[in-house]
Amino acid sequence: MSGGEFEGKRALVTGGTKGVGEAIARRLAAGGARVATTAREAPSQDRRPEFFVQADVTRTEGVRQIVERVTKGFGGVDILIDNVGGSNAPAGGFAALSDDEWGHALDLNLLGAVRIDRALIPGMLERRSGVVIHVSSIQRRMPLFESTLAYAAAKAALTTYSKGLSNEVGPKGIRVLSIAPGFTETTAAMGMIDRLAAAAGTDRQSARHDLMNALGGIPIGRPNAPEEVAELVAFLASDRAATVAGVEYVIDGGTIPIWERLARLRKSRRVVYLPELARAALTALRAESDSPSGFVSTSAAGTPLRKTTSSNAFSNRCFGRRNCLPSRSTAFIPPTRCLSRWEKIRSRSRAVWGIRTPA
Repeated sequence: MSGGEFEGKRALVTGGTKGVGEAIARRLAAGGARVATTAREAPSQDRRPEFFVQADVTRTEGVRQIVERVTKGFGGVDILIDNVGGSNAPAGGFAALSDDEWGHALDLNLLGAVRIDRALIPGMLERRSGVVIHVSSIQRRMPLFESTLAYAAAKAALTTYSKGLSNEVGPKGIRVLSIAPGFTETTAAMGMIDRLAAAAGTDRQSARHDLMNALGGIPIGRPNAPEEVAELVAFLASDRAATVAGVEYVIDGGTIPIWERLARLRKSRRVVYLPELARAALTALRAESDSPSGFVSTSAAGTPLRKTTSSNAFSNRCFGRRNCLPSRSTAFIPPTRCLSRWEKIRSRSRAVWGIRTPA
């Protein structure tokens, strides 16, 4: 990290007094930027940033107030982080969400960013320089219907809007990107966990564990820290990422790749249960000595059905490809060069889903 990488830059971070927003504001300031933050409620005096605007981005008047103060104080912005967002919707699925709750979710997680962008990007266009980063969420791709369905839908719309905006202003010198954090342990996240615990009649730790499971597991074994998300934002906002635009970066400890792979497998009916996959991997490891140059198809009990040494047949089923995983009743035995990949499946099934496999 360069101490002066943002020297001379002016930044605005919405929702910048708590959680990820606060971490982003601190990181940009540490890099030399002049940072303005906004929030609906003023933070305590000891945590108040140097330039703070108390306003509500879900209201047109609040956006006007922010733009006036920032334009007067900074003369414009070079870095805009549309971070404000969240959910306080009740648990209970789609039927528990009223029109007002849907409207609030859209105002907070989508329209607030649209209003801020509409007011501040014209100044960037005049200078033909600027960076806009929208903070979305992995829930746009894997919504949790029990409590945050409206939030997830709004974040999906935000990511789509971000891509369209990038296509429009990218040729004019403005880089627009989005990031999609996974489960990040912020004050707001813990509040949601408390609501889930109350609804389920469990304690906070159990609700936290259930939330991680609902996300499909976190392969690294823990949620994000706000400071880690801030580091990604700092990189994307810096000149080190000068040619990065129009994309979304996921920071979730590996949640989405696993969840999407399982979803594809369930949809294609190739595999349903991870224990079957673990057993198939073990069968493959034990039988590899009998098939050093090819693969064997076995039944669930491990009985060989056929054997082939065709390199083409195996290359089309290499584990690095989408169609390699075993079916419900068969397992493909890879040659030696792919055994480490089967080992990874076995380890992941134990570490992520808590599946016990024989030694």
